[in-house]
Amino acid sequence: MDFFKYNNHTGVSSDLYLSANDKILLKVENVKYSISQQFFRWFFRDFLRRAFILGLDARREHKGYQIVKLAGLKSPDLYCWGVPLSPFNNILSFMMIEYKDNLTPGLTYFNSLSESKKVEFMTMLADEAVVLAKYGYVHRDFHLNNFLVEEGVGLFWIDTHFRKLSIYKKKKWKQLSSSLIDSKLEGEENKNIILSVFKKNFDVYS
Repeated sequence: MDFFKYNNHTGVSSDLYLSANDKILLKVENVKYSISQQFFRWFFRDFLRRAFILGLDARREHKGYQIVKLAGLKSPDLYCWGVPLSPFNNILSFMMIEYKDNLTPGLTYFNSLSESKKVEFMTMLADEAVVLAKYGYVHRDFHLNNFLVEEGVGLFWIDTHFRKLSIYKKKKWKQLSSSLIDSKLEGEENKNIILSVFKKNFDVYS
């Protein structure tokens, strides 16, 4: 199957490639350092990470996709993931994900809304985060481009790196509240909308 470079998605640090039949998105995480120019950084941060952690990011994301499905939320289908066996391969890990051309990155969708619709969108986002919290998890990197939107259908979760919530109320609330950062949610007002939904539902998932 042939893949071509895909540049139509913002907020993603990995390289993306789209299959020739427009059905599969290949997400590739490459090594960050050159073996010839930055050997020690390559050895400790790329080589050892691959050898001993075995594609930690891809494995976390694979588990995250499973959590999303089990919690009753939506995400594109994850077909497979893996890591190269050779330590000298420039690829650290890869994932093959269902591609849907009718999904819009969360930030792009948010910026197209009126002010009243933006509040509704943030409330919907918070409600889904509450569902995830009820299942015992919170997003490690809670920002708008970690969600895709299908008009009339709702949110699709992507980059599913989650943190297990503590069983203790005080620590759990700290994990939830600290996951919300103004700059990743387009301002303090939006963060407070989500925070208020968290507070309203805290007794439900604590």
